[in-house]
Amino acid sequence: MFMKKLITSILAVVVMLVMASQSAMAQATDPLSVMKASLDAINAGDVDVAVATFADDAVFTTPTGSFKGKDQIRSAIMADVANHVQIEATNFQVAGDKVTYSFKQSNDRLRGLGIDFINGNSEAIIQNGKIMSLAGTLTPESRAAIQKAMAAAPQVMPNTGATDSPIGMLLALGSLGVLVGAGIKVRQRL
Repeated sequence: MFMKKLITSILAVVVMLVMASQSAMAQATDPLSVMKASLDAINAGDVDVAVATFADDAVFTTPTGSFKGKDQIRSAIMADVANHVQIEATNFQVAGDKVTYSFKQSNDRLRGLGIDFINGNSEAIIQNGKIMSLAGTLTPESRAAIQKAMAAAPQVMPNTGATDSPIGMLLALGSLGVLVGAGIKVRQRL
């Protein structure tokens, strides 16, 4: 009798463990869980975990560009993390392997333009526990706010290493004069 109870108890534990592991696997591959895990990782600054939620040949499309494959997606996420991105996702909807949601995003670049946050919508296709595609679009109001801020921002010329000093300018003009003079002499010989 004791042996029968022991075997029954062991079988019950094994069944519970199998069911628990299947439940954990189902949660890990459920499209909503995968999307939320990706967003949580980005918000936490964990690039490796965020990238691991994408398929090897995934496509990530943002208002600023399209990134294909894990290497490009890693670069995009690294840039977001470096800019202290925070994404607040709401209104999740799931239909099969498609997850849609609204987002409110803030980052250092936006704050530098005087914008606290932007709003938009995203759509992800998640298959076999991996994001195959993720596309985000901005609301018209957020797009207009960015355009207005960009237009008002001072236009900064890129640093080319050139100097603004009068001596530097004279040297540059002198070099230009030498090149023009040399060009004239070459033409006269022809």
